Amino acid sequence: MDNARAPLVFVYKLRIACPVCRRKDGGCGVLSDRSRVLCWKVPSDNPDQSGTHWWHDWPTVSEALSDEVLAALSSHKIEETATLAPLAVRDAVYRQLLSQCDRQERERRDLIKRGFKPDGIPPLLRSVPTMLRAVEITTALASEFDLSGVPGFYASHTFNLGPCNDECFYDEVGALAWSISLSGSLTFRGGLLIPYISPDGLIQAVQIRRNGTSKNKYIWLSAGSVDLEKHPDVIASSRGKADNKPAHYANVAQMKESGEAYIVEGGLKAEVASYLSGVGVIGFGGLHAPADFTLSLVEQLPQVRTLHLCFDADWRQNVQVKRAVLTLSDELRAARFQVNIASWSAMKGKGFDDYLLALREERREAA
Repeated sequence: MDNARAPLVFVYKLRIACPVCRRKDGGCGVLSDRSRVLCWKVPSDNPDQSGTHWWHDWPTVSEALSDEVLAALSSHKIEETATLAPLAVRDAVYRQLLSQCDRQERERRDLIKRGFKPDGIPPLLRSVPTMLRAVEITTALASEFDLSGVPGFYASHTFNLGPCNDECFYDEVGALAWSISLSGSLTFRGGLLIPYISPDGLIQAVQIRRNGTSKNKYIWLSAGSVDLEKHPDVIASSRGKADNKPAHYANVAQMKESGEAYIVEGGLKAEVASYLSGVGVIGFGGLHAPADFTLSLVEQLPQVRTLHLCFDADWRQNVQVKRAVLTLSDELRAARFQVNIASWSAMKGKGFDDYLLALREERREAA
């Protein structure tokens, strides 16, 4: 689906029939600029991503119908994608969400394997809930919070089938049903929920480490990717997108006390590395730092003046990683930080967390 296209408006909202099939079902819609029609009854050479609807160019629609749609669109308010909910709201929602999720044995064993002691696992690291449990949790959250703009949640209308004479149509019953976007992780047999915490201790976003896949293993809890072609009843203005891959801050108190912080790729790596070493660790949500990272660091953690870049052991051999490390180093040095780029033998592990775990095992063996 082209993300740059005009918004798709469904015929049930316009109270008109589909310009192509002339039905009033909720599955057909028109682009707000009247360039194309999405019909679920009449096939064309241009199916949508799901293969269940078909795009039709506007020239195939008669002038009379064009005027009807134009009049309906003129009186209809197009709902834009929601702005990101305030940090305090996201934190409250995510904390309640995580408190209602269990930590399953599979995730518990994995965290212990990474280096946590059973009683040392951070309490906010929880397992992805089952689909049924996710519905229960989301329903409870929606009764307590306004979930608009909270990444991971989206709302859709519920419908009753209206009178069926010559044509059937859907009537809105008014209420919005909220859902959480976990389909990607459920497809891969669950996973681990990883909160990304700000320097102030608030949860900015949640990342999912999916089980059963090596491709795209880490995804964001975000409803911004909900496909409106596959889910035509989703209200666009209720979809919250992840906040630009924020950084996760582990052990901020130690950063302030020591004036130092270590930087790795990944919030989970940051938690593990901080636990194993006792130092303050910042984990990026991807390979690159957030756009405002340096400025945020200066403003929110002025005590920190020394930064240790601890990307993977092979960072010099990986062209993309090397470029990212050197670019970040130059930017931080320009902001008058003292920057060290850490290196270690790949024999001791690929990531900084793996390296620290190997050192702990060496110390145990030597004791």
